[in-house]
Amino acid sequence: MIALKVFHFGLVTGIAAFQILHASSPTKTPHKSESLSQQQVEQTFTSSFMSRISVGEPSRINSDVGMEALHRFYNPQTGLWNTANWWNAANALEATIDYSTITNTNFCKSSLTNTFEKHKDTNFLNPWLYDDEGWWALTWIKAYDLTGDPQYLAMAKTIFEDMKGGWDATCGSGV
Repeated sequence: MIALKVFHFGLVTGIAAFQILHASSPTKTPHKSESLSQQQVEQTFTSSFMSRISVGEPSRINSDVGMEALHRFYNPQTGLWNTANWWNAANALEATIDYSTITNTNFCKSSLTNTFEKHKDTNFLNPWLYDDEGWWALTWIKAYDLTGDPQYLAMAKTIFEDMKGGWDATCGSGV
């Protein structure tokens, strides 16, 4: 069962990373590959990914390749992923947390800590869109589940408290 989850996770993150690569504008190259052209990055990723993926067979390699590709876009200066919007960065961080949980590794520790430190003063709030906040709240709950660090759970609670302010009676009520 765990092997199947790892395979599924690897396939999903690999596909997501591939889509991110193809959604990137030619003027925005991944942080760690700034000296390469977009075409070179795509060719490198595609050949690396396709040569290592194991279709139809549960494989840790698929997960590793997916995470490798996803983290090529992580920008330690911003604490976010290049080519990703605010809420997409929450999803990318959540994917790295899932990877660390499933593979029992410490892979996400640096990006987790860095992202939190870079943005904790904003409480990960978006004054216009509560759904963006929801993605961050879910991510910090998973971070707490992985690490046991109470600051992550406290942040999720802070975000939820803000989201409650969006509750109204429109369309039968909701946020």
